[in-house]
Amino acid sequence: MAVVVFAGERPTGGYVVKILKTYADKEDLVVVYVVQAPSPDSMVTQAITKPWVAAIVPRTDRNVVFQPSPK
Repeated sequence: MAVVVFAGERPTGGYVVKILKTYADKEDLVVVYVVQAPSPDSMVTQAITKPWVAAIVPRTDRNVVFQPSPK
């Protein structure tokens, strides 16, 4: 089974989406993720981007809950 995190539309390139961990609690499969912005001095593509990431996880019938990582 695959889980996918979409960061939505961003004004430039350089954004990164990472899945930090997945774990099962009593009822859900929790996907912890982070969206990282480019550093202010980075050279980035001047185009609208839509960053995303996918991960393969064991199949489950649990609800999938997406949880942003605390900063």
